[in-house]
Formats: sequence, C-alpha cells, structure tokens
Amino acid sequence: MELNADVRVVTAETSEEALKLARRHRKLNLVISDIVRPGMDGLAFLQAFKKERPTVPVMIISGAMNSKLRKRASRSGAASCYSKPILWKRLLGAVMRNLK
Repeated sequence: MELNADVRVVTAETSEEALKLARRHRKLNLVISDIVRPGMDGLAFLQAFKKERPTVPVMIISGAMNSKLRKRASRSGAASCYSKPILWKRLLGAVMRNLK
C-alpha cells in the first residue's frame, strides 16, 4: 500500500501549538492526535479543533484506547480511533481512507 501524493507533514508538541498551526495552515487535510498530550489533552484538543475546522478529519490514537474513550472521541468528532502500537500498514490505510 502506497500513498501516491505530495504530503506535507506539520507537527506540534502541544495541543495549543497544534491549534495555532491549524489557524495558519488552511489546507490541512487530516489531523492525527494522541490522547495524551502536554497541556490540553487530546479530547479537549479534538473538541476545540472541530469547532474551528469541522470538515477536517481527525484520527485519534492512544495507548489506553478502550470502548469508553472511543465513544467519547467519536462523539467529539473523531473520524477514527486506534490503539497503540499501530502497524504502519494499518496507519497508512487509515490515512488513505480519511483523505478520500
């Protein structure tokens, strides 16, 4: 499986920094976020991000993914949720599905 596209990756250390980047980069096609983040946690980030950019899919990953967390993330607007560790092939497939 191969991603046949020019891909530009932008990273952020904190949720607050990620929100600032999202305001500057209007051509975001996809966001991948962990639940555990410095400062604002991943669910709070997801909710804040979706208020500003409701059409951009957000994939959530977590080393502690469970059904309760998955439901909370889905209700907050996550396009998909995955447990860590995640295999590269599975992650790439999820990225491709979310970019369509």
